[in-house]
Amino acid sequence: FNPDFIIGMTTQVSYKNWSLGMNFDCRSGGQFVSQTHRYGESDMHTQRWLDKLHNLNDVGDIPTYLKDNQDEFLSPDGEFFVLVGGPTAEEGGFPVDDGGITLSDGVFMPGVEGFYDDNGSFVATRENLGGPETEYVRYQDYYGWSYMRNATFDADFIKLREISLAYTINKKALGNTGLQNVTVSLFSRNIILWTAAGIGIDPEHAFQAESGTQGSGIQFRQGLERFNVNPWAAPIGFKVSLTF
Repeated sequence: FNPDFIIGMTTQVSYKNWSLGMNFDCRSGGQFVSQTHRYGESDMHTQRWLDKLHNLNDVGDIPTYLKDNQDEFLSPDGEFFVLVGGPTAEEGGFPVDDGGITLSDGVFMPGVEGFYDDNGSFVATRENLGGPETEYVRYQDYYGWSYMRNATFDADFIKLREISLAYTINKKALGNTGLQNVTVSLFSRNIILWTAAGIGIDPEHAFQAESGTQGSGIQFRQGLERFNVNPWAAPIGFKVSLTF
């Protein structure tokens, strides 16, 4: 959860009677787990999971295709939890039997099963590559609940926390009012939020509140976001400053 670094910047630009001020924050590094996504996506009915699927309807010999393209499907540095198939036959789904009814929303995770012998050599016992031994599971049942990485996201963000635009009326323009100057300001907060995760959740809300097991009060488990999703509000304020 801890970031590599956090930086902030405040800038103000003035031109004649006008002044523009902005406040930025940036966080780099760290990750968080979104329990909101974990529970909400457990049936995989989201566009994010649909985009992860690989439709191989047009490749012909699927096992050969997977073996020839291991860097895309089987590389340990590739995408985690790769699925081949889809929610419909047109989108690559395979036939699966569910209580005697044949459906076309089957998927499988490409790979092999096996064990390591006494010499440390891997002995493959089954190929799960789209051939006769492949185990197909209904798309909605293949989330992989035990793998927290499915709901782990980068916590990097850039925020424009506040922006203000001010206009100052000087003493000369105010005449004999007794005022040195009058400044009229318009300001707003929460203007821009960019996140590396891109899931609509503010990484600063990555905490889970729960009752303390020791003592009293509420404890906050950092790095775990659980239903901390609020409407994005950008309040607008108006301020008048008088100098006598």
